[in-house]
Amino acid sequence: MTRFGATKTYARATRRTRAAAIIVLIGLSMVAAAPDAASAATADRLPTPKTPSAVAQSPTSVALTWTAVAGPVAAYTVERASPSVFVPILTTTALSATVTGLAPDSAHNFRLIAHAIPDSGRADSTPSAYTHVVTPPTPESEPPTAPGSPTMQRLGIFGVSVTFPPATDNARVASYVGEVLQDGVWTRVATSSGTLMHLSGLTAATSYIVAVSAIDSSGNRSPRSEPLLFTTAPYTHLPQCLITLDPDGNYYQLTVQVYNTTAAALDRWAVTFRMPVAHTLTSPRLARDAADAVLFSEPGSSLPSGTEAMFWSFVSQNGDATLPGDFAISGEPCTVRQA
Repeated sequence: MTRFGATKTYARATRRTRAAAIIVLIGLSMVAAAPDAASAATADRLPTPKTPSAVAQSPTSVALTWTAVAGPVAAYTVERASPSVFVPILTTTALSATVTGLAPDSAHNFRLIAHAIPDSGRADSTPSAYTHVVTPPTPESEPPTAPGSPTMQRLGIFGVSVTFPPATDNARVASYVGEVLQDGVWTRVATSSGTLMHLSGLTAATSYIVAVSAIDSSGNRSPRSEPLLFTTAPYTHLPQCLITLDPDGNYYQLTVQVYNTTAAALDRWAVTFRMPVAHTLTSPRLARDAADAVLFSEPGSSLPSGTEAMFWSFVSQNGDATLPGDFAISGEPCTVRQA
């Protein structure tokens, strides 16, 4: 009796085990099929459209065109960044569209999505890359005011940097033009988008008169600013250097700027200085013998006349707060400043 009951119990357990195994196998099959279904959905997307072309037609409108996407396409949606998130603005079955109501003299980004025909077995495409376009300004004839008087910021052998107070305009100042007066003729030598301008291509030890004009987004030009008279730097027998030390806790930033103010190219330069023994500066361009240090130029480099080279590094003081000193190049003392 006991043996028969045990056999029946074993049979029921076996059936339950087989049923559980079947359920587990079915579950595993469903889990294994899930990635394949996701892959199929991705594979069934329409191709990503090519980047649309955009042409500004007026200060407030842009014409878009694009090539057809292969497959069962029902329509295309144009999206515009507003300002960084793309939002749909129109849907069309054509291969072109005109976007209106835009702001004059403004930048816009557009992209495209292709929609699949319902029940075609295909999904909508991913968005295309965006195209960038700038609408032109509304035509107007009022010029900007003249910029303020330029001030010299840095003088070199072949150029000068100047700053000036900005001009104003009823629309937008788009750029500034720098001119020098030579033999009674104003000649353009530089342009800038802001109020810092670098004038180059000048001659050493020569006097110049420079003035700045503003140009607005419609191309109207302002009167010239008050002129600035300056003389470019002369050649020197030896190069010059500027050292900047910027302490920060147990560290400091060492910046070395070498200016080739000679008339010939400088094939190699070396800045000598005294650095506390405890200080740590790791560079293949640095040679040290106790406190004596030498910083060399980049191997194989050449510094043309009128140009500069710069080296900077963070230096660990390792408990010695003394800053380095006695900087010199070719035996001539360097200018040192502490930030």
